[in-house]
Amino acid sequence: MEMQQLTLRVQEQHAVTLPSRGASGLQLLFSTEPADIVLVVRREPTPNEREQPPITVGGTIAAYFELTGLKPGQATVRFYEKPAPGRGGPSEIPVATYLITVSQ
Repeated sequence: MEMQQLTLRVQEQHAVTLPSRGASGLQLLFSTEPADIVLVVRREPTPNEREQPPITVGGTIAAYFELTGLKPGQATVRFYEKPAPGRGGPSEIPVATYLITVSQ
């Protein structure tokens, strides 16, 4: 998985759509380092987006995130899956990584 690069201005937003395998017991999570450069918020799908079913039974569904530049600097945002509590498996499964540069 290669790191994706993105440049934002302060208060500029960027939408990210990732596959989520929640039906298989995995949670799609994220971490931001440092935490004060970029705000990451998972958003609910729009009615139109909800109408698009998975391609296969038990397949992935889309998860929607908004990235917002907070102040100038660089941050790494990692999206990863983690088994739900009480389920076995790897501790983290990488999904996507973004190197984000925020400018004035």
